[in-house]
Amino acid sequence: VTIAQGGVLPNIHASLLPTKSKKAGASQEM
Repeated sequence: VTIAQGGVLPNIHASLLPTKSKKAGASQEM
């Protein structure tokens, strides 16, 4: 999964994972 969209990725992560996991996932991707 690429973070090129930037808008879709965060939305999916926020829906599947909690806010804490979302932050960790975003940091890991970047």
